[in-house]
Amino acid sequence: CCRALVFAADLQTARIHQQETTEMVEILEGSHPLPSMVFPDIRNVLARAEKEGVLEGTDLRDIALVVGLG
Repeated sequence: CCRALVFAADLQTARIHQQETTEMVEILEGSHPLPSMVFPDIRNVLARAEKEGVLEGTDLRDIALVVGLG
């Protein structure tokens, strides 16, 4: 709750926190939509790899796309 919030140590920190709050309100109100992150479902590929199956080039590409997201 608001009572648990602590005051900023200085004016600059308070302004930074206020800007972050303003940005989040804009995101939540829809004025700045969150970017959609579309990535392939690699669960079947990983299951096949776990069984020492052969992965194709497209499988490796999909894994690279997912790993690159982090």
